[in-house]
Amino acid sequence: MNEKLSHCCELTELLSSHLNDAHHTRLEVMIIVLIMVEVVFEIAHYLERFYLAQAEAVQVAETSAAMLRTADSTS
Repeated sequence: MNEKLSHCCELTELLSSHLNDAHHTRLEVMIIVLIMVEVVFEIAHYLERFYLAQAEAVQVAETSAAMLRTADSTS
């Protein structure tokens, strides 16, 4: 009888260990996914800043060219 109880205790410890490992694995996957989401948002913010700066530079260049044309036509 003692041997059967010992075997049952070993099985419950094994099951508990497996469940803890599965929980830890799930938490690790969730952390990795959250980090990936953060990286995607940072890339999106970087691209947004880059394209806004580029669009602003184009707008400044167009404004400068228009001002030069008006200055040339009035001269």
